Amino acid sequence: MRFGKITNIALTALMIASVTAAIPTTTYAAASQPAASQSASTRIKYGKVTAVTSSKLTLSLGTVEMPEPPAGAQGGNGMQAAGNTPAGAFGGMQGTPPDGMNGGGQTPPDGFGGGNTAQPPRMPSGEAAFTPSGKKLTVDLSGVSITKMGQTASLSDISKGDIITLVYSGSKLSEIKIGTDPFGGQGVDAPGAPGASGAAGGQGKPGGQDAKSDVTAKYTADSTSKSITSKKISSSAADTSVILATNGGRYTVKNSSLTKSGSTSSEDGSNFYGLNAAAVAQSGSSIAVTGSRITTDADGANAVFAAGEGAKVTVKDTTITTKQDSSRGLDATLGGTIDASDVKISTSGAHCAALATDRGGGTVTASDSVLNTAGEGSPCIYSTGDIKAVSCTGKASGAQIAVVEGKNSVTLEKCSLTGAGSDGVMLYQSTSGDADVGTATFTAKSSTLKSTSSGPMFYVTNTDAVIDLISVKLSYKSGVLLRASGNDGARNWGKVGANGGNVVLKAKKQTLKGDITCDSISTVDVSLTGSSKLTGTIDGDNTGDVSVSLDSTSVWNVTGDSYVTSVTSAKSDLSNIKSNGHTVYYDSSKCTALGGKTYALPGGGSLTPAK
Repeated sequence: MRFGKITNIALTALMIASVTAAIPTTTYAAASQPAASQSASTRIKYGKVTAVTSSKLTLSLGTVEMPEPPAGAQGGNGMQAAGNTPAGAFGGMQGTPPDGMNGGGQTPPDGFGGGNTAQPPRMPSGEAAFTPSGKKLTVDLSGVSITKMGQTASLSDISKGDIITLVYSGSKLSEIKIGTDPFGGQGVDAPGAPGASGAAGGQGKPGGQDAKSDVTAKYTADSTSKSITSKKISSSAADTSVILATNGGRYTVKNSSLTKSGSTSSEDGSNFYGLNAAAVAQSGSSIAVTGSRITTDADGANAVFAAGEGAKVTVKDTTITTKQDSSRGLDATLGGTIDASDVKISTSGAHCAALATDRGGGTVTASDSVLNTAGEGSPCIYSTGDIKAVSCTGKASGAQIAVVEGKNSVTLEKCSLTGAGSDGVMLYQSTSGDADVGTATFTAKSSTLKSTSSGPMFYVTNTDAVIDLISVKLSYKSGVLLRASGNDGARNWGKVGANGGNVVLKAKKQTLKGDITCDSISTVDVSLTGSSKLTGTIDGDNTGDVSVSLDSTSVWNVTGDSYVTSVTSAKSDLSNIKSNGHTVYYDSSKCTALGGKTYALPGGGSLTPAK
């Protein structure tokens, strides 16, 4: 769930390269590659060193792009890819890509299943281009081997600015390779296309809804029921949760304190499976927490986590505090569910939303709760699933009120939330594979939303979106109500020039003040109903595609010359478009109902065809 995610395009390119002629370059993404190991659980990340201490590295994660070898330069073992492929091309189980790529379930964090992996050639680090994803990671080097070009190296060989490859076995960091030798060169020289000597892969590690990673805990309810009442329990070991319910187990916690320290060795393991979280429920298992306190003080230490279909956590009358990065309050993934009421959540680190869902989706519902966050990239709510908040208050002092990624939703009812990010609410599609492509939905009813930033109240990019507002009080200082636009691609949010936003803005019983902007690769459809009032300029730069419709009870107060593709009013005399002396231009070729005519508007302006 991070901004600046990386696309599965890299995976597809690698698959094609293993059975066809080479293409000019291939991009390898953090947490999206097969690794040299024969193990199905091995995966890698790429990072650029930003700081080096006596025992830790701080990295900017990202992708590397390297030239492909000429045909025949590298053989190797085959790649597991279970989809509907020609017989013998990849091997593995039958299925429909991309889900079938892993031999079952949704794509796991590493993006590949098991089997023996195809090996691209080793490339000197100077020939690789590194693109940051916007995500940071701190790595503890204890017990981790360091190599360079296949030879043993040491921490003294690593300098700020170096690009390195991190190799994970399961959730454990096992090796750091200095440079961008991503696979360790297990291939065998052979004629023909890269990887031709081992085209058939193995069955692969099951991914998606049943994946459990390597989650362990100090206290575990495995296929049984356990309870804790009026106790203080903790875990200080890395990668070790405090409590875990698994294999149908159930944990009940009452009037107790759970404390977690000791950082994660795998940010993906923490984000997707709940590795190192204080309390984790896995598929078919449950946890109930009442009248308690949960505190984590470690990187990658989420407080409450539900991972997998049938995973269920309920939290009531509980205080949750997380202090380090990648440590969310309530987090559900892979179909897990969390229900919370009367919960006070406070997070301090980066990428620590109070309410969150991640890879594979999840459902979180919170009522009568407090959602406060302080870190960069830590909105009150971050959804790659379905999140609903009712009668909640909160403030994100370093991020947006809410973020919806991909085909997912956030619903607010009777909430009062404040954000201080680059925009008030963002709806977007990253290219990490964490969220299905589709329509992002933000719904707010009878709520108060405030943004203290200089950006738009709503920002939509690289996705289709619906924003549905009913009796919501909006407060922001930018003067821009909605911006639908592409982005510069710096965070890999789609292809530049084709990553615009297509948004439907629905307003009912709503007062809206501010401009609507739309670039040339975006669209906006505004619907005003139920005595709604919009005061602002629409597409004043004449760059986008915007349509406006008003019922007979709603009004548009025009504050500047505006350009719309079409405009529809339930009042035939257009008396509910108050021009204030300004001109509204429309596209006569698309809005044929207006007959290419010019109409006088109240206030001295006009509605006229654009030239």
